[in-house]
Amino acid sequence: MRGLAVLLRPVRLWARRVRARQVRWALLARGLGALAGGALALPALPWPVQLLGLALVGGAVTYPLWTAPHHGDPDALRFRRRHRRIGLRAACLLLFAAVAVPLAGGPVAVSLVLALGALTLPALEPLVWRLWPEPLRAAVRRALAAEQYLEAMIGPGVPPPRRSRAGVSPGGVEVRPVDTVGTVGTVGRARRRLTRATPGRALVVAPMSTRVAFDPDAGFAGRPPALPARLGRGHKPDRNRFNCRCGDRLLRWTTATQELRLYHPTGQLVLPTVGAPPPPGSVPEVLRAHPVAELVLYLELRPREPARESVRLAFLDAEGLRLFELSAWTSRWSDVARLAAAAGLAFARYQLPTVTKWELPGRSGLVSDALFPWRAAAWRATRSWRPGE
Repeated sequence: MRGLAVLLRPVRLWARRVRARQVRWALLARGLGALAGGALALPALPWPVQLLGLALVGGAVTYPLWTAPHHGDPDALRFRRRHRRIGLRAACLLLFAAVAVPLAGGPVAVSLVLALGALTLPALEPLVWRLWPEPLRAAVRRALAAEQYLEAMIGPGVPPPRRSRAGVSPGGVEVRPVDTVGTVGTVGRARRRLTRATPGRALVVAPMSTRVAFDPDAGFAGRPPALPARLGRGHKPDRNRFNCRCGDRLLRWTTATQELRLYHPTGQLVLPTVGAPPPPGSVPEVLRAHPVAELVLYLELRPREPARESVRLAFLDAEGLRLFELSAWTSRWSDVARLAAAAGLAFARYQLPTVTKWELPGRSGLVSDALFPWRAAAWRATRSWRPGE
């Protein structure tokens, strides 16, 4: 496999150069078209020539909207992108008509109506998309999550943190190069792997060959391979209380009352769980309607965030949507796994990459938001319990 990767490296380099050359020629053609259109759209010229110039400028600016989606994408994803582009194309045509009507001597009221329609169509397109069947929208959602995860994983990867003179970042993370054979998009720059200075509290870094995979049928929008999370054979969940402490925050499961409670500086929050009786007292209605079914511990390096604050504990419902989240979670993953086993909840842990605008233009965003999207009502109901986010 290593020899094959070495042989394919020149092919990848050649393909990258061809792609970069095509992009440069396309940008040059669009720039020349915009300049020619601007010269033809001068006020001193007749209005038909001005319309031709405006058409050239508009075509050069909106050229990506008039091209077909990438042929290598899944059919559902191609349909979604074509659906969005059709709406934007119609908006561009209405906007061009709104500019052409007064130039041709038409009434200004018609121009205003056309301009209003051009602004309304992009806002109506997401609403029209919701009218399509749920299986189609679910397929698109899973394809988008898989695309974002795989691009972040086999592409440039996570941004390396700042290093001190001792070779350790300010967040206590040691940076060391790893083998990049067999990966895509890392030619000329070594991929970096982050490991904690305290191995007992670290999330195990899985090999690249096991992480570049994706299960589109798992969770709400698909899941990457999970890190090992098996407890020892001697584990016997026969205690009455199971605690996970992180600083001044304490997550406790009480077996006698079947209650999952969070002790937080803001107060106490009871989290209903699947299979347990509804808890008494004041609980947000959205948490009662969608109890916690899974605990997910994931490491995600975020831009401008210390590595020690990148481990997060997410509470998911049965559909895989995020109900609540605790940031900078530093307790051992085994404690969280024991608490989940005692409460009858599923447990998984992941290491997720992060895409930044400087690495993949147009693909920036957090992979966790695509894999574990928030339930909107739960995000609003638990906002006071997530200060600083």
